[in-house]
Amino acid sequence: MTENDNRVVSDEIDLFEFVRIILKRKLFVLSVIMISVTGALFYFYFIRPDAPKSYFIKTVIQVKSLQINEKGRSISRLNKDLSGLRNQFISKATAWFKIKAYKTSLQKDIETGKLPTITMKNNSEFLTLEMIYHDPEEGKRLLTKIVNNFISKEMGYTYINDLKKIFDKHIKLVRQKLHNFSRKTTVMNDLVASYRFQIETLYGRIENFKVQLNELDALKSDMISTHGEDPVIITGLIDDHKDTLEKTINHLKQGQIQAASSVRFINLELDEIQTKHTQQQLKIEILNKESGESDSPFTTRDAYFEDRPPRKRYSNIQITGIVGVLAAFLGVVIAFILGINERRKDVPR
Repeated sequence: MTENDNRVVSDEIDLFEFVRIILKRKLFVLSVIMISVTGALFYFYFIRPDAPKSYFIKTVIQVKSLQINEKGRSISRLNKDLSGLRNQFISKATAWFKIKAYKTSLQKDIETGKLPTITMKNNSEFLTLEMIYHDPEEGKRLLTKIVNNFISKEMGYTYINDLKKIFDKHIKLVRQKLHNFSRKTTVMNDLVASYRFQIETLYGRIENFKVQLNELDALKSDMISTHGEDPVIITGLIDDHKDTLEKTINHLKQGQIQAASSVRFINLELDEIQTKHTQQQLKIEILNKESGESDSPFTTRDAYFEDRPPRKRYSNIQITGIVGVLAAFLGVVIAFILGINERRKDVPR
C-alpha cells in the first residue's frame, strides 16, 4: 500500500469513531448547551424589554335605513331608492377605508405616518371600525377625528346630499299630485255648480209650465160654463197645448234627474279626490319629517378600547428550546472538528 493510500485510509472515520470523539468531549458539548440555554433565559427574563402593549380601538357607525312604513307605489319607489343609495354608500365606505383614503384627507392635520391601518366590518346596519394603537386615549381621539372627518367632509357629506336629492324629488312629485288634485277639484266644483244652476233653471221652467197648465184648465172651464157645452175646437186646441206642456215638463224633469245624478256622481268623485288629497298631504308631512332626519343619518358610538394581548410567534420556553438544540448541534460540530484535528496530529507524516 502506498503512502497516499495510507493517508486516505487514515483520514476516513467510521460512525463508531465519530461517536467516540463526541463521547470523549461530551462535557464540552454539554457546557456549550448549558451556556447557550442559560444565556437565552437570562436575556429573555432580565435583559430583553417587554414588548410595548397595544390596544384595539373600536367604534361603531350606524347608518339609518330611513325606510317609511307606509303603503303606496310612490312610497315603495322611495324606499327602493333609499335602500339602493344606502347599500351603495356602505360599499363605497368599505372601499374608502380599505384604500386608506383617510390618510389623504387628514394629511394636513395629522402626520400620516402615525395613522395606523383601520379595518372595517359591515353588516346590514352597522359599520364597525377597528385599529391597533399603543395609547388608548390618543387612539380614541384619533379614531373619533377620522370618523367625524368621514361623516362631515368626505363620503358622509355626499351621502347626506344624495339623500336630500331623493327626498326633494319625491316631495316634488307628491306636490305635483296635490296640484293636479286641486285643479281637478276646481273643475269638478265648477261642473257641479253648473249642473245645480241647470237644475234650478229646469225647476223654474217646470213651475212656469205648471202655471200655464192651470191657466189652460181654468180657461177651459170658463169656456164650458159660458157656452153651456164643450166647444170642441177650442177645447181641442187647449188639450193639445196641455199635452205639449206636459211632455215638455216630463222632458225637463228627466233633465233634472240626469243633472242630479251627475251631481251625485261628481260629488262621489270629489270625495275620493279629497281622500287622496288628504293622503298626499299626510305623505308630504311624512316626507318632510324624514327629509329632516336625513340631515343626520348616522349614529356613532363613542370610541372605546380593549386590551390586545401581545402576539408572540413563539413563547420564551420554545425559543429557549430551539437555542438548546442549536447549541447542541454547534457543540457536536466543534467537538468533531477538534477531534479531527487531534487525530491528524497523532498521524505520523
